[in-house]
Amino acid sequence: AYEPTPIAENWIKITDRYQWYDDFDDENISTIDERKNIKLDENQVNLSQEELSQFIPFEMNRRYDNFDIALNTRIQFHYVSSNGYEDYISAINVKYNDEKIRFALLVPYNMTATAGKIDFEIIATGTNSKGENYKWISRACNKLTVIKSLSGNGIIDPTTADWYTQFIRDM
Repeated sequence: AYEPTPIAENWIKITDRYQWYDDFDDENISTIDERKNIKLDENQVNLSQEELSQFIPFEMNRRYDNFDIALNTRIQFHYVSSNGYEDYISAINVKYNDEKIRFALLVPYNMTATAGKIDFEIIATGTNSKGENYKWISRACNKLTVIKSLSGNGIIDPTTADWYTQFIRDM
């Protein structure tokens, strides 16, 4: 089974193609194995209506068939929500060492808008040494769940007669 690389290894940040957030970090690392399977860390909990509050780091081999994912591609997450909406999100906090690449998903509001299962895959696109298009895609993962948070039918309208009557009684 694939195991994450120890933190102590020398990592090089990629800041020219990706956003870097110093205020996020997480040692619960999800992995992508040699067969392109995503193993999502079970400690990654997502609630509906959250916005940029869940940081999910991933680690995988830096090279596939000797092609350097770290230096020659741009990494994105492609997801489809439980109600069929889809979008692409750029990876953040991308770094690499001699053997591995690490990157993270900072979960946006659109991804947590609806409770339910989220299917997602990781896509790395770039060009090879001949200038030809290159696209690497992981297998889809259906282990990301958005748990329903508390929500009602909206704020009570304070102009209703019942509210006003109660207010007068309280005064």
